Amino acid sequence: MFTKSFLSKSAFKQIFILLITILSTPLFSQNNSVHFPEFPIINFAIGSFEDIITSDFNGDGLEDVAVARYGGSRISIVLNETESNDIRFSSITDFAVDPEPFCLVSADFDNDGKNDIITANKDSANLSILRNTGDGETLSFEITTIPNIVTFPNIQQLYPCLTVADFNDDGLQDFVVASSTGKLIVFKNISVKGKINFEIETELIVDINHCQTYAHDFDNDGKIDLAMYSTINYSVKFIVFPNTSSQDSVSFGAFESFGGGMSCECASGDFDNDGKIDIARLDFGEINLIRNKSIPGDFSFELEWQNDYPIGFGGFGDKIHAVDLNNDELLDIVIVNRFVFFDEARENNYMSILINTSTEDHFNFKPFQQYGVAEDPLHIASADLDNDGLNDLIIGHNWATGFAVLHNQSSNDSLQLNSAKIFPVNFPEGPPAEANDIPYPCPINGADFNGDKLIDIAIASYDDNSFRIFKNSSSPGDLIFKEDVGYSTGLQPIAVETADFNNDSKNDIIIANEGANMVLDSGSLSIYKNESTLESIKFDVESLDLGTTPYSMNTGFFDLDNKLDLFVGISGDPFILRNTSDSEEITFEKAWEYEIPSGSIRMISSAVADYNQDGLMDIAVSDGMMHKVHVFQNQTTNETLDFKYLGKLSGYFPGTECIKTDDLDGDGLPDIVIAWQDYPCGCSILRNISTLDSVMFSEPITFQPLSNPSSLYLTDLTDDQKIDIIVGDPFSRTTILENKSVPGTIHFELAIPNEIILGDIKGDYNYYVTDFDDDGFKEIAAPRSDQQELWILQTFSSVPVPVELAQFSAMLCAEGVKLLWTSYSESNNYGYEVERSKDGHGFKKIAFISGNNFSNEIQEYSFTDPNITNSIYFYRLKQIDNDGSSSYSSTIKVITNAPLKYDLSDNYPNPFNGHTTIEFTLPTKCNTSISIYNISGKLIEKLYNGIAESGKNSVTWNGKARFNNDVSSGIYIYRIEAKNFSMSKKMLLIK
Repeated sequence: MFTKSFLSKSAFKQIFILLITILSTPLFSQNNSVHFPEFPIINFAIGSFEDIITSDFNGDGLEDVAVARYGGSRISIVLNETESNDIRFSSITDFAVDPEPFCLVSADFDNDGKNDIITANKDSANLSILRNTGDGETLSFEITTIPNIVTFPNIQQLYPCLTVADFNDDGLQDFVVASSTGKLIVFKNISVKGKINFEIETELIVDINHCQTYAHDFDNDGKIDLAMYSTINYSVKFIVFPNTSSQDSVSFGAFESFGGGMSCECASGDFDNDGKIDIARLDFGEINLIRNKSIPGDFSFELEWQNDYPIGFGGFGDKIHAVDLNNDELLDIVIVNRFVFFDEARENNYMSILINTSTEDHFNFKPFQQYGVAEDPLHIASADLDNDGLNDLIIGHNWATGFAVLHNQSSNDSLQLNSAKIFPVNFPEGPPAEANDIPYPCPINGADFNGDKLIDIAIASYDDNSFRIFKNSSSPGDLIFKEDVGYSTGLQPIAVETADFNNDSKNDIIIANEGANMVLDSGSLSIYKNESTLESIKFDVESLDLGTTPYSMNTGFFDLDNKLDLFVGISGDPFILRNTSDSEEITFEKAWEYEIPSGSIRMISSAVADYNQDGLMDIAVSDGMMHKVHVFQNQTTNETLDFKYLGKLSGYFPGTECIKTDDLDGDGLPDIVIAWQDYPCGCSILRNISTLDSVMFSEPITFQPLSNPSSLYLTDLTDDQKIDIIVGDPFSRTTILENKSVPGTIHFELAIPNEIILGDIKGDYNYYVTDFDDDGFKEIAAPRSDQQELWILQTFSSVPVPVELAQFSAMLCAEGVKLLWTSYSESNNYGYEVERSKDGHGFKKIAFISGNNFSNEIQEYSFTDPNITNSIYFYRLKQIDNDGSSSYSSTIKVITNAPLKYDLSDNYPNPFNGHTTIEFTLPTKCNTSISIYNISGKLIEKLYNGIAESGKNSVTWNGKARFNNDVSSGIYIYRIEAKNFSMSKKMLLIK
């Protein structure tokens, strides 16, 4: 749903709310009937194209994507590599065809079990046939050409269209070529296995301009008819050719025409489930449904339903598509609009959905949410890309040179596709941005400014020298922001810091201003002392001239007076402003300055941390001249604020843009991350190996998450007590890296397999991450200056199911695999579905165990799976609430070929936060106990105490003591006792 809002020309018109799931694996994670998406729109770069189709080209059961690269003289294919609802595609494979392919169709034309392709090549006036010769592992095609046809003139100036059907019921797919001359050529399929061949069977003359063609049995006589929407003198006609074919030949009778109107953008399908193919047509602001009333041998169509739902810019719409999106066995209607480009595109180029609520004798549709689909939606297709039984949408973009996948996560009564969402924010009206406005940085930060325990947002605008507060009024799962107050800043603000600078328990704001262009001594700080109440946000404003141009700013306790000071990085000598504030006034004075040799360092970005754990905050700066990182060690005493310059760290970082610092590997020492933009572009990590006496870092670890990284943000997104990395570039692309490090070893993996579109990111202050709606999950806020928007990305937004699982374990027994699980408390618990998988991905339900609805006592459950062989099995529980909400447990693995000796395996993960799995093996069935002790030998929890079967068994510890009491971080001992065997091992709990 789009809601337009305007501020001044440089303010943010809209707040975009996007949805994303970036979760570690809690024992239960929410998955209710309103299916929140896993990603925002997933964009796949494939180049500009004229047509897009889906088909399974390699026989793996997944729908792949092929596009006609108009202007590129090739067909590009990406293979579907989706796993467990995680939609992804392979790299592009190109196949050369004759110039300007314009239209594609796919079918198994030679009945060899492989889907082939035919393309109509507009400017080269011929057809290319791509016979699939792949072997399932390698994608390959044999390409032949049907050359220019003398009786089909001037095709190079027209727009060909292809339609496939078995017109003569011989088991071979024929096809029709149509162009806007009003001529249709029917090709009869005479292929044999391994050789595709067609012959021209007939030509159909219409004498009016063709728009689209359809192949359906419109009169239910058992033969597939040919229909088209055509236009002449601005009047649209629906034309049907009755099929008169025999098995040996393809032929059609004289056409009949129906209807009128002004548009020929149509979709066909049985919209009311009466067994007849109807037509839905866009008609300049209206949706028209033409009911099929034909009987065998007698065509009849009547306009029976129309509505003027808002469907696009100016109420027009551009493309229409019919597909069942919510599995109610009714075809819904999807409309995309691409009439507006560039600055206004996001407001007007979107997709509308009409949900079909028709009955057999009455058409009816209701409008659903409209989704932004980028600047230029040109093509639309649908397919179940992840084999979950739901049709996903594929939107082809032209200017954006790629296609987008909207992952369908709907249910019968709830339609949900992943996409950008815009929530109304009630901004006051104001003039739109000027067409020639230049986008500049828009630094962002956040804090609770009015004491309501919700994080508000502060955004500064570089080009109109102001900042604005967006007051947070959100509730869990419902993000609501409204512009509250705005203030002037100095010239060209580039950094925003929020903190309580005068120890009055209110968060103040300091903004660093570059000053006038090319005037190096005009920089300043704007200081905003918080005077807010719960009801209103307001600040007292002061200005502090710096006499130089700031490029970065950081807060830190640099001395020992418990007040936050400021480090200011400049092109010349950096300095620290000591905080001399009191409760009535915020003031600073220069207390330390480092004199840099002329031309040796040009500071771009800075970070502060206690690198050697001596209790004093040190400083790291990135250097845009030498492309290095420099470190200043804090040597402050009670009397004097002082730093020692330690020199350059190892590594070369060309085009350094941003530097951030945090403990990435959990060893207690803050590491350094650098984003750099010059070739070959990348990010580098310097692992901290300092001692108390010296500050030292390892050689850089370099990776390339984006082609042009310019901004970084470090935060724990997955709530696993590990710092993840968000990387952005100036082209609105963001990559999220999940931390998989252990102490001493830094390792990151992509949290999302594709880049996401989020703001336009450049510099130190272009992300802000926090839990805005108090739902327990963090959101990512980022401005998009060129569109004057604030984008907010939700990581998740639901209240957890109120069932607290204590443990989930499995063991082998004579009857099969026995699963045991225990809950501490239950509320509204309908029960548990037991699911099993052979590979850890494709889970199937094998049993249902009723829950206890409401209980404050420990509940024990068990289920034995008898249907096993010597193999590996994965099990998980799906907990279902009484209202249909559901959530999944962690997954446990069972190996059914029993070992011959006692063993206690290493727990995993280790170190861990939340849950860890302990596996043990027994050669015989015996009484067994698994216990947890602290480092002092005190019993913390007895995980299992009873008869365990022979084979491999596992139990899970949730990091808590008996009676669900919390325990602190630290080393714990787990111990097995079985017959005469005992063994103990250590594990590390990190909170």
